[in-house]
Amino acid sequence: MVMQELVNVGEDELVFYNDKASFNAFVDMMRAEQPPISRLCASSVLLNSEYHMYRARQQNTPEIPQNAQHFEVLLNSNERYRMDLNGQNQFFFGRVTSEDGEALCFVNVGSLPALLDAV
Repeated sequence: MVMQELVNVGEDELVFYNDKASFNAFVDMMRAEQPPISRLCASSVLLNSEYHMYRARQQNTPEIPQNAQHFEVLLNSNERYRMDLNGQNQFFFGRVTSEDGEALCFVNVGSLPALLDAV
């Protein structure tokens, strides 16, 4: 981090860092300005919990499919995506391929009785 700052500073600041007496004064100023341990711990806990929340979101976010075949593999590999919201009926039934292209087949089995009654 310090090296990155040294790379980014201008010529005047580099003189400050290169001069031994000025550098020692700079280090003393940094030591005097250290935040209290309680603030460091609180920020560490906050950063740690933010990291874990990010990881949990990342793990629960489905992969973005590249094509219909990849989509089918992803849907079949996870029951959560194959089943309806109640988890009782199959929702995804596979992929259909023809000369003109591909299609994924989704059927809400739970709504079929209502559709038959409407006909």
